Amino acid sequence: MNTRLKDIAEATGYSLMTVSLALNPRKSGTRISDATRKKIEAAAQKMNYRPNMSARILSGGKSKVIGVMFNIVRDGFFTDLVQTIDRALRHHGYTGFYTFWGSVEEFQRSLEAMHQYNVAGILTGHDIPADYPNVPVICYGLRHAVYESVYPRETDLASCTVEYVLRQGFRKLGFAGAENNMRRGMTIRNIIREHGLEPVFFHIGKRDAPPDGGVDMLLKNPGGLPEVLIFGNDQCAVEWMAEIQARGIHLPDDMKVIGINNSSICANVSPRLTSVDFQLNDLGDLLIRHLIRRCEEPALPREDIILPVTIAERNSCPPRQSPGENRSNRQKFQKKTK
Repeated sequence: MNTRLKDIAEATGYSLMTVSLALNPRKSGTRISDATRKKIEAAAQKMNYRPNMSARILSGGKSKVIGVMFNIVRDGFFTDLVQTIDRALRHHGYTGFYTFWGSVEEFQRSLEAMHQYNVAGILTGHDIPADYPNVPVICYGLRHAVYESVYPRETDLASCTVEYVLRQGFRKLGFAGAENNMRRGMTIRNIIREHGLEPVFFHIGKRDAPPDGGVDMLLKNPGGLPEVLIFGNDQCAVEWMAEIQARGIHLPDDMKVIGINNSSICANVSPRLTSVDFQLNDLGDLLIRHLIRRCEEPALPREDIILPVTIAERNSCPPRQSPGENRSNRQKFQKKTK
């Protein structure tokens, strides 16, 4: 149970008003001594007191604050998603309280902030059990073991991507991603194998590592360049595309590329990036409507939402045009650089 100001007052022997003044200092009004304040603060810390920030603002009214907990918004997809979430919150009369994390420790600090701000509900991108406040929680991105989830199935993403590339006429496929794309990469590799093929290049790099090391491996790949290189997400694709083209490889002539997420950055690179889409433009509103419904009717049975996936076609992965493209991409690249 949450520690109340009344509990601290009883434990320290001070009045409720004195405890409130010590822990919630005001710009004017009664002052208390430093010794009293320090004693009360020590007791509050020992009793794991968390100040209810929203209660201070709302004076006991129903909270209209939704907590949003996502990984660090380095990936342009999450930047786009947070913008759509914020618009949806304002439309439904709610305010967003946003925290971002890049490690277990940062996630715990984010969770502590959620406890303090008395949020009405939480939208999280973390799929493991955690000490969330006693409020409705929706997990985005993966199926959570406990909480309702909104997510695209990895098998759907992988099948959509691989089958599209095969329809374009290509058989020599590769994958590049980071540690956070490990599950996606393994699923894509399995789908490629189900079609009787083997990836000619498969690379999982360290999270947030620059792409140059991976591109070095791509250029030294014994099987040559893949006809199509599939990326774990659009952010990875854009970073690799810049490095690949800086090395003299022409996209999409020497190699086709395809991303996953269909973030806004796809239309702002050259070539414009073909990507797997799962309703990004409508996703923020879908998430918020689902969470508000859960806030208003907490007894409803669990209802996960699986997002449909499609291909947003641009010009980074055009179909095979002529038999000449059956030549080894490695041979073409070598001729160009001689």
